[in-house]
This record gives sequence, C-alpha cells and structure tokens, in this order.
Amino acid sequence: MYLIRFSFWSLFFFISIPLSAQPLKNIRILDRSTLLPLPGVVVFDGQKSTLSNQAGWVELATSSAELSFSLTGYKSLRIPFTSLKDTLSLEPMDYLQEVVVVGLRGGGYMSTSQKTLSKTEIEDQYYGQDVTELLQNTPGVYSNFQSGVPFTNYSEIRLRGMDQSRINITLDGVPLNDALDQGVFFSNFTDFGNSIESIQVQRGVGTSSTGTASYAGSINFESISLRDTAASASIQSGAGSFQTRRFSAEASTGLKANGLSAYVRYSELATDGYRYHSGTRATSFFGSAGYYGKKDLLKVVAFSGRTKNQLAYLPEPISLINADRKVNSLSRNMTDDFGQSLFSLQYHRFLGRAHTLAATLFHGWAGGDFEVSDDLNFSLQNNHSGVLMNYHFQPVSVFTLDAGVQAQQFKRENYAFLSPLNTQRLYTNFGLKQELSAFLKMGYRLGKLTAFADLQVRNVAFDYTADAQYQLEVPAIQWQFINPKAGLSYELNPKSQIWISLGRSGREPTRRDLLVGLDDITPANADTAANFKSIKAEQVTDLELGYRFQGPKLSLDFNVYRMEFRNEIAPTGEFTSWGELLRKNLPESRREGIELGLVWKPLKWFKLSHTSALTRARIKVYENSSQDLVFSNVQPLLSPQVILQEQVELDYPGRGQLILTTRYVSRSYLSNENVDGFYLPSYLVMNAMARLNLYKNHKISFMVNNLLNARYFTSGTVNGIFSPEAEAAYFVAAPRNYMITLHLSF
Repeated sequence: MYLIRFSFWSLFFFISIPLSAQPLKNIRILDRSTLLPLPGVVVFDGQKSTLSNQAGWVELATSSAELSFSLTGYKSLRIPFTSLKDTLSLEPMDYLQEVVVVGLRGGGYMSTSQKTLSKTEIEDQYYGQDVTELLQNTPGVYSNFQSGVPFTNYSEIRLRGMDQSRINITLDGVPLNDALDQGVFFSNFTDFGNSIESIQVQRGVGTSSTGTASYAGSINFESISLRDTAASASIQSGAGSFQTRRFSAEASTGLKANGLSAYVRYSELATDGYRYHSGTRATSFFGSAGYYGKKDLLKVVAFSGRTKNQLAYLPEPISLINADRKVNSLSRNMTDDFGQSLFSLQYHRFLGRAHTLAATLFHGWAGGDFEVSDDLNFSLQNNHSGVLMNYHFQPVSVFTLDAGVQAQQFKRENYAFLSPLNTQRLYTNFGLKQELSAFLKMGYRLGKLTAFADLQVRNVAFDYTADAQYQLEVPAIQWQFINPKAGLSYELNPKSQIWISLGRSGREPTRRDLLVGLDDITPANADTAANFKSIKAEQVTDLELGYRFQGPKLSLDFNVYRMEFRNEIAPTGEFTSWGELLRKNLPESRREGIELGLVWKPLKWFKLSHTSALTRARIKVYENSSQDLVFSNVQPLLSPQVILQEQVELDYPGRGQLILTTRYVSRSYLSNENVDGFYLPSYLVMNAMARLNLYKNHKISFMVNNLLNARYFTSGTVNGIFSPEAEAAYFVAAPRNYMITLHLSF
C-alpha cells in the first residue's frame, strides 16, 4: 500500500506541472547511398548525447539550437533543430573522424542478445555507485556487495547465474580481467561510471573479443568521447548514510580546431559501510587525450585507482544476523590496500574509403595486500602488457569484415608474510600467463536477410614457478580453443527483425582452480595442487533466437536461449578461508531461459522500462565426494529462476526528473545439493532518484536505496551442509539509505 501511495503521489506531482514547451521530435537516420537504417548514431546537443536504436530511430527533446550527428565511417553533420525532418541521411566519409574498436561490439549485422547503455542512460542512474550496480539495468544481471552498500569494498555481478570470472570485460577493447583469476576488481575503479561514454552487455558467447573467454557474456566499456564532449568543467560532491562522502572533479577541452582534445577526472570516496568495520577509503584518476586528423587518430587513455578497505569478505551465519544484522566476524584490524592502473595508446589509420587499421599498446599494473587473519597477510603484484591489432573493411554498406589479433602477457608475484613483521616472507611464487589469439568476423546483407560468421582461435599457456626453498618443478600447461559463431537475421519490416545465432566457446581454468583453492604449492600438497590436468577446460554451446521491435516510442528486445556445458567449472558452495568459492568440473549441465527488454515512451515526460530474465539451470549429475552422495538434475547454486526490473521515469525537461526502480530476484539455492532450508531468499527492493535542475546547468540529486526498507541478502553459502551444525550464512544488504549529490557544471 505504501508503494501504491508513493507512486500515485509522485505521478500526480509531475502530471500537475504544466508541460514544458520544449521541442520534441522523432526522426529516423539512414545511409544516404543505400537508405538502410543506421544504428548507433551519436546525436549531441552540446550537453548530452543520445544513440539511434537498431532501426535508426532516435527521439530528440532539446532546447539546443543546433545538433550534431556522427557515426564511425560517416561524415558528421550539424543541423539546426528547427530544420530537422522525419528522416535524415548521413554520407559515407572519405576521411577519418573517430574509430572505436567496433569489431568487438555487436553491430547492426550481429545476431546477439545484447543491450547498450548510452551516456545519457548512465548519467540518469549514476550517483557514484560501483558499475556493478549500473549493469543491473540489463536483463539477467544481478549484483552483490560485501559491505552492504554498493560502494567499492568488493562487489560483483552474476550474469545468467554465472559469476564475473566467466564474463569478458574490456575498456575500448583493452582487457580488464585479471588474466590468472579472470575476475575484475571493480573496487579499484572508483567513480568509473563518470568517465564512460557507453556500455554494451552481450549475453551468452556473443561475438569474439580480446582477453579472457566470453563465456557467460561480455561487457565492453567505451571511454568518454573526446570528440563529442564539449569544453566544460564540473564538480560533484555528495554525502549520504553510513558516513558516505564523495567528491569528483572533471574537465574537458572539447575538440579544438587543431584536432586536439583532452579529458581528465579525479575522484575521492569514503564510507563506513553498513556492516561493522566494513569501511572504504578510495581515490581514482581517469584521463584521456587525442589527436583527430583527416587520416589519423592517436588516443591515450589512462586510469589509476587505490582503495583501502576494512575487510568483510565472509558471509555471516543466520543466527548471528538475527541477533545483529550489522555483524562482521572478521577482526576490526583486518584491512587491505590495493591499487590498479592501466595505460593504453591507440593509433588508427584511415587507409581509404573502405579500410581502417587500428593498433593498441597497453600496460597495466595492480598490487596490494590483504589480511586473512590478525597475523597472516597475502600479497600480490601484477604486470599486464599486450598489443591489439584490428582491421575494419567495409567496401559497401551491405558487407563488413573485422579482423583482429592480440598478444598479451600477464605476470604475477604472490607472497605471504606474518603481520606486522613483514620483513621476512613465508613464501614467494610466480605465475606467468601468455595468450595469442585472433578473430575474423564477416557480415553480409542480401535484401532483408543478413548473415554473419565469427571465428576465434585462442592459444593460452600458464607457467608456475614455486618458491626456491621447495625445489619443486611444476610442469607448465597449455590450452587451444577454436570458437566459431554464426547467425542470421531477417527484417520483417523497417521496425522489426527476427534473428538466430549458434556459437561455441571454451574457457581455461583459473589459477585458483588449478591450485585447488591454495595460494602456494609445497612438497606437502604438490600431488594435488601441482596436478594441473586434474581440472579440465570447460566448453559451452549456445543457441539463441530473438525478436526486436524498435520504433520511435516503443522498443522491445526478446530472446530465448539454451546453453549446453561440458566440464563446467562450477562452484561447490564451499569457501576458502579468505572468502573465495571453491570449484570443480561438472560433466554435463545446461542453462536455458527467456530474456526481455522493453522501453515504452508514449509521452515526452513519461518512460517505462522493463527487463526480465527467466532461467532454468540444471546439473545432470552432481557428486558430493566428501559424503559419497550423488544428486541428479539439480539446480546450480546462486542461480535465481526469475529476475525482474521495472523502472518509471518522469521527466520535466529543464526542471527535474524522478526515477523509480523496482527489482525482484527469486530465491536460489546456496549449494548444488539443493537441500531444503538452505537457500538465498527472494527479495524485492525499490530505489528512487529525484533530480532537480538549478541555476543554469547545476543540478542536485536525491537517491534513496531500499525505499521500502526491505530486509534482504545479496549472496550467501552453507558449509558442512550435512553436518548437525550446518547453518546458512549471508551477505546482508543495508536498510533504507540516502545519498545527496550536488552537481555543478561550468
């Protein structure tokens, strides 16, 4: 009833405001030579950008006198708003504008399950939270966080029920995954969402990418556009519950007449967290600079972040939570201190009307230490370097070819020492992972039918060097993968299409999988921890069928899928002493489901968005070796069958905005044995954001998380499931909490 009253009065408030006289127009953007629709056209009004959808439609509501239209491979166009007609065409370019690594994303000819969030969509939702929280606006994604609030201190996402070590994640094509553990530590990316132009999430094997395998899916971040961002400066300052404070300052030069452009941001964030002693202190820097010539583009992107956390990496038994929901059994003195940096240099050369060649050099560093007890400290240092080469060929608009090759090397030093006497190490070991891979993608349009083919070849090697004191020789291991994908799409009419795709992907085990959850191989454990062939690479075959409808006021994206796994490396439900899930091979398993994304905007001030994911996941045979028990046709742990999200946006252009988001996640088991009573309960949570425009371009926003004060958990486990002492343990989410942000623009 509270929810109904809140929504009614919010709607009444905005309806009662006189509608703005701000102009509104729906137009369709076409290729001038072929008259085919152009998706992904960037429309910029001097303050914010909007993307045309898959059918070329874009809705414009702006007070700007002039708009710019730009798309890779086409000449940019500037035109007064009042001169726009129902359709607009762009001319293929004969000089270089800007090239993103388009080959990694699912373009108009790709038949994939995907969702792209534009900069405007990101800004509407963003208040400084981890990007894992932002990604929940796409189907099949849900996040969890250790401290109870979505601000650093280790959050992660699951896609189609699979953890983020199975998700390929890149920034402008540069791999972000830790090559050994294959995860991404967003804790080191404070305020990352502020510097992102767009995010594309592909579900399933998707299209070939760089870095770790695209297995559950892939996420491609595009850094902020240097060409389409106007000369500006802004400051964001926020404060909220649990002593949360955030400060961010950024500036952009805009594109100068000499072809130069630059952007820079600095951010600080601090919070005490919801759980006891689970606070975070973090800083980050993001910068980019570029030169845009007629035939050349040179772009530098760099970021660096450092985070100091009080640790809260273990879920708590329900008996302790019932006594005090803020409980954190880890010592108040247990902390970590991690930093991460990445530098990339991109060069693009326009070779003619149809050819573009791009090369990227990158180097990344990450390192720090964390305590696993009051006196034991684990540390690591990573160095990650590589080169990417991409070639884009489009002689005519109906044919596209993308080819790429990457070579990368990832080195890590792992060591441990007793605190605070850290002068003498207990052990030091080294891991070296090298990868050489290549892909070729082709798309061809014949009338209303479009076909694509995609082939990737990966060669991956891992070499482990044990501590010299053990005098152990650990054999290296190597994997080869051939990952083919193909698909067809058919245009039913200018606004709708059906498509089908079939793909296969292989993925190697992580370092943690190979070392059976250990951090160091010794003579005492070498029989198991040094036997790298005891765990096999996993394979998935993914069949997807979809339908898209994209008009000026309504867009719908619907797909069904079936993923068949062989030797899936799946979590067992047991944790290491430092909070990481143990995993093992499962001979046969599958995931199948239905996913839907819908956006309806019947009025310029009203927008309704819906995403849903219905999943049926099964393990054919699961063996609990410790109890000598076998289970058949069971549901994998932490794989909810239903994820729903509804979002209502009420927008009074020039005055303010209200966004109400409701998310439902159904219950899921905490272990693969599917024992009754040991599950993560379902939850429904509502968030609300109100934004008011102040003088000129200044704004103030009010964010309320967990508006209805729900008591829920974001993840959990159960250890010793068949013992008399077995008890479910959970990560607790915070009750109702607030964040107020002042945004000053100059």
